[in-house]
Amino acid sequence: LAAEALLLAALLGTVVTYDCAIGDLLAAAFQAFYDPGPVGSRPYALFRAALLAAVNAAAVLPLSAHRSLERLRWTSLASFLLVVALAGLVALRLGDACLPGGGGGGTERCFAREPAGSVVLVAGSAHDVMVQPLPILLFAFSCHMYVLPLFSELARPTPRRRAKVLRRSLGAAAALNLAIGVGGYLLLLDRTRPNILLRTFPPSAAVIAAQAGTALSLTLILPLAASTARRNVNALVLGGEAHLSGPAHAAATAAVVLPCAAAAAAATDIAVVFSLLGSSLNPLVCYALPALMFCRAVEGRTAEKAAAVACAAAVSAASAYGFVAQVVQVLGRA
Repeated sequence: LAAEALLLAALLGTVVTYDCAIGDLLAAAFQAFYDPGPVGSRPYALFRAALLAAVNAAAVLPLSAHRSLERLRWTSLASFLLVVALAGLVALRLGDACLPGGGGGGTERCFAREPAGSVVLVAGSAHDVMVQPLPILLFAFSCHMYVLPLFSELARPTPRRRAKVLRRSLGAAAALNLAIGVGGYLLLLDRTRPNILLRTFPPSAAVIAAQAGTALSLTLILPLAASTARRNVNALVLGGEAHLSGPAHAAATAAVVLPCAAAAAAATDIAVVFSLLGSSLNPLVCYALPALMFCRAVEGRTAEKAAAVACAAAVSAASAYGFVAQVVQVLGRA
């Protein structure tokens, strides 16, 4: 029961975080055509909330209502292909800006380098790493909540096939994230910040396309988290959802999607949302819970158990430090 509740909390946090990112990205993209006011102002907040309401009503809520995750395979594929396109856009932009003959003047003039002392990602302190990049990394690779629901619907769910699905999906995600991250760092150089979510870009066709494409990718993948969260809620509260009628099923879906959208509309700083979630629930789901389940389910293999527990303890300790530091920063700004 505790594990189910932990997974549900992580899923709901994921839905809120995706909604936050969608709202911020769409608002930033639309600012090239309509200026609702400065970020943080009431008109901007209302404009962002209206965009979130439209996206959730038109796409997230209908897609999340599917009873079977198998129905979401094409939207998940489309989301993945959009990320591939984004990686291609970063590569093209990098080539145009940095390669000789690309119009950017070569690597020396790729970006104007800032004065000495500016923040560089690789020069960040241990404190910066635990408060900023580590929570985002843990959030990005928190796919544990979907494993059992997806495996339950996997065709020919043999152990070998399950391992193959995990290796290929995580490998593709890691390769894409690495390509986008390295390309973005080479573009920004000294302008890279420890928290990339705080980076703003001047409006251009490439930036608007990247913002809109990322928002669409998140919109297409968000129903996977929302649908899984609804299944967990129904399993915990109602003992399952197979017996629910159509209206009851729609109400259960709305009860998950709409409060998360409202929470995301009220959130004013996505960096704080990422940091708090990535340093609290995600380490427990990614490291502590798997280590505990491995130790309880497997006999012997003492060395592997010790390694799993040590890894979980180290990540949990770093994440706990980052969580406390982030809370102190938030309270200090308040």
